Amino acid sequence: MHNFTAFNICLCAHSSFHLPFPQKSAGLIMVRRIHTHTLIESASGMSGKPSLKELGYRFNQKGELRTINDNAPFVFTNQADYERIGDAMTMELYGMLESVCGLRKIEVPVKVEDKNGTTVDFAGFVYASPEFQEKSTVLLIIHGSGAVRPGQWSRRLILNESLEVGSQIPYIRRALVNDWGVIVCSTNTDEEFRDYPHQHLCSVYEQLLKDSTIQRFFVVAHSRGGPDIAHSLPHFKNENRFEVVCLTDSVGLDDNCLSEKQTNGGTVFINWKADSKLQSAAIADQDILEPYSRVHQIYAGTTEHERSSHTAFDSVFHVLEQWKGPDSLPKLLVEAAGLTSVSCLSNKIFYWLNGGLPRPIVAVITQDLGLESWRPNAVRVEEDYGCE
Repeated sequence: MHNFTAFNICLCAHSSFHLPFPQKSAGLIMVRRIHTHTLIESASGMSGKPSLKELGYRFNQKGELRTINDNAPFVFTNQADYERIGDAMTMELYGMLESVCGLRKIEVPVKVEDKNGTTVDFAGFVYASPEFQEKSTVLLIIHGSGAVRPGQWSRRLILNESLEVGSQIPYIRRALVNDWGVIVCSTNTDEEFRDYPHQHLCSVYEQLLKDSTIQRFFVVAHSRGGPDIAHSLPHFKNENRFEVVCLTDSVGLDDNCLSEKQTNGGTVFINWKADSKLQSAAIADQDILEPYSRVHQIYAGTTEHERSSHTAFDSVFHVLEQWKGPDSLPKLLVEAAGLTSVSCLSNKIFYWLNGGLPRPIVAVITQDLGLESWRPNAVRVEEDYGCE
């Protein structure tokens, strides 16, 4: 299954790793294509651990991890080596979140209990887009459990396939093109703290979101990130701006996890499940009658848990970009399910021809046709700089 994002189209036409972030200029959203080899040094010195370059690796133009000497793909040798390269990749990706995506690291201190029950102050952090508090819409991105860190859905997919498949960069990129604010959360730590993911999300809300003028919040959360946000929302008192939570194969989350107040309004939860049984399942009557009191389920386009964020990408953003409140939910569920079904390619073409073409794709197509403006915020592609 292929996601026909701007990334893939740009690879065919320009053979460069496409990592755009918007810049305001004369009413346009500026999009850059940057070769990743220019960023190798950007993450160096961020820790005492060796960098990717020092370990003999780099990301090529397609976002694939390759050896510097012979351009060979990553090959697993032993667990210690895998973790060492994974840690170096994490630091490299942090640099990309700042240098390429234009995000900035913001400290979010958290009071949390350690394994001995002692309350400590922990220096938590997020990566956020500039001036996110001035946007009308903000997207929160929450990873799952384990070794993954901000910017990552799956360490294995990044190392073995590409940043496009395993990282959160496509989600960040799409949100920025939509002129949304972005906050990339960091719910995992190397330390043993009690209930840290929940404490982190509550601190993010209290310190960055609560008193803002942001009109609505969208959430995309993978795996354990689903329960993390579901258990945190009830603690955001009198907060009604969390409109949609999109989950990618979230685990340990069912209708009983939703708070009682959800029955009459609140946040809509949709879970793109890596379950083939949902591949041809019809939308249930309860999905129409009970938008808030249940977790709506859609096939993720894969049966592989860690790949679900990648394969559900177009479907997730179809819901978010077309969201007009709970009344639009039944129609969007049907359309979103169609985008990850067996005939997803024909469904995508149908939606594109009928005005549902995702913005980044329209941007590339119109640019190739020589069209300057296609919507109120046009997209212009700057020329590459740097080459291999």
